[in-house]
Amino acid sequence: FSVLPWNLELAGNVYLGVAVGLGLAFLAATLILLRTPTQAYAGYVMRASVLYLPFLLVVLVADRL
Repeated sequence: FSVLPWNLELAGNVYLGVAVGLGLAFLAATLILLRTPTQAYAGYVMRASVLYLPFLLVVLVADRL
């Protein structure tokens, strides 16, 4: 769903690149946690999830300027 603004032509290619990159990074973090379920990796995924949406929103707004 992160690429939906690009699909609806509400965002440009910069947003698309960042959304895909962040999505892949978040996926990698969750796969590492799935493979090695420790509190340290769980904390990393938690921090990644807290930063993911605000950063994506900043890029969406900046891309529209």
